[in-house]
Amino acid sequence: MSVPSHTLFKRDLFSDPKPHFYVTSDEVGRMVENLLSIYYPQIGNQIGEIYQSGSIELNSNNFLVDIGQNRLIVKRIPVARNNRDNLMRQIMLSNWLSGKGLPVPFIYESVNGNLLNEFDGWLWCVLDFVDGAYFCGSKDELEDAVDIVKRLFLVFRDVPDDIFVNQQINPPGEADQKLVMDLETVQRKWSSLFGAEHAALIGCALPEIKKNLRTLLTCRDTLMEGMGLCHIDMHPHNLIMQNKKVAAILDCASYLTAPVEVIIAFNLFKLLRQRAVIMDKEFDKSVIVNMCSQIVGMLSTVGLISKQNLERMAFLAKVEIMRRLLLIIRMTLEQGDCSWNHVLPVQIVALTEAEILFDFSILSVQ
Repeated sequence: MSVPSHTLFKRDLFSDPKPHFYVTSDEVGRMVENLLSIYYPQIGNQIGEIYQSGSIELNSNNFLVDIGQNRLIVKRIPVARNNRDNLMRQIMLSNWLSGKGLPVPFIYESVNGNLLNEFDGWLWCVLDFVDGAYFCGSKDELEDAVDIVKRLFLVFRDVPDDIFVNQQINPPGEADQKLVMDLETVQRKWSSLFGAEHAALIGCALPEIKKNLRTLLTCRDTLMEGMGLCHIDMHPHNLIMQNKKVAAILDCASYLTAPVEVIIAFNLFKLLRQRAVIMDKEFDKSVIVNMCSQIVGMLSTVGLISKQNLERMAFLAKVEIMRRLLLIIRMTLEQGDCSWNHVLPVQIVALTEAEILFDFSILSVQ
């Protein structure tokens, strides 16, 4: 796939290290106040200002609440979109991980002893607010973030059955191959479905997508054998940093069952990509690939990356990139939902970026 070099490793929606909050509307503010007064009366009379997250779409349901001298996060969750059993397992898992010494915000029980409460048409939980900045990609931050990824995925192996999250994320399969065939048959409609710019990108990426799918289908059964509990989305805005150390892992909804090595490769890609972004004009492929090689080697020594996959990290990362890319295409093509089309360029360029970051072949010729 020919991607112009000037489009690679550009700053995206995850590259701003500063969390953004703004004062919420009176209506939503009253909803949060009423929730806290009813279910958390011990703090309900100390409520100060209430702010709403101003970062990416999914975080706009996070509210930062001043409680006396402290701050808490109040999270609301759509009822219809979520399996309540999985949500409860994800929340209990969060507190279990916190108890294991991992930097995961603690979630509080309400007055009726629940970690999750339904109120005013939403599900709600209350958790610790951890101040800091998002992962920016400095060398020191990357080293600590990788160590946290290692610790987290090793601890996942010991999660008790009663809080194990069974919801499963599968790699692309034959249904996605049919989706791509259907996509080709409506090529004349791409501009109206995706927009002219995105349609051109899809056309450029289609041969690579088809090639990756063919490769994936030959080893999908092997990938499925490596299923385990994961945090599937360790992007820069899901890590809060303090003094170049990880102070909090965010997004308990990302605790899901998935192909472990695929998700580790994808998470490394997201962190290493941000490292490449801040290198900017000083970007040196050999430097970052060498760094990547050392990280992968370390994860292999603790058993998180198998020896047979040491040279396949780019492919593994692309499995998850492909899943996300094809999900967006499916939403547009089959459901008429274009709300995530703006992310298409990010996923398409990521296919090439993963090849660059995990190109270990350049190390053998230096």
